[in-house]
Amino acid sequence: LPQGPGAARGTTGPTPPAAARKPRVPALDMWDLVRAFPADANVILHAGDWTDGCTAPLERFVMAQLVQHFQPQLILEIGTYRGTTTRLLLENAPADARIFTVDLPPATDPSGVQNVSDERLVRRRDLGAELRAHPLGARVTQVYGNTFNPATCAPIPDGVKFAFSDARHSYEAVRNDT
Repeated sequence: LPQGPGAARGTTGPTPPAAARKPRVPALDMWDLVRAFPADANVILHAGDWTDGCTAPLERFVMAQLVQHFQPQLILEIGTYRGTTTRLLLENAPADARIFTVDLPPATDPSGVQNVSDERLVRRRDLGAELRAHPLGARVTQVYGNTFNPATCAPIPDGVKFAFSDARHSYEAVRNDT
């Protein structure tokens, strides 16, 4: 009897190309979001430091546009890092909006934290550096804790209207934070 891949192909037929085997995942262009959710005011984009771990410039623009469009009163951010995105949310939200941002406590050793996917970023972070002297900083509440512990999110009120999750990037962590 013939054996091996050639014999199997003779029985099952040719292998379809990789593109034919994968289901097509629809892609959305970032500019489609901008056109779909227009803002009536100018968006505010503070350059800040664009270092490893910070939100990319195009993502910043789209997020500012969405906040300007939806005008959420209660915003949640998971993953503060330097506070660059927190500042962007703050500067584009309505004047009476409140923002809650969650991150591990400053002195946390990431090697002992469940599902830390970006240990280098946790070690290098400067929590909230972009907000320290911001005149609107009082509207931001920094919550410290691990989101795998339900008590961490207890200070966050119900009714969040806009959420941005950019903390740990493992499947388990993203699923938990979502």
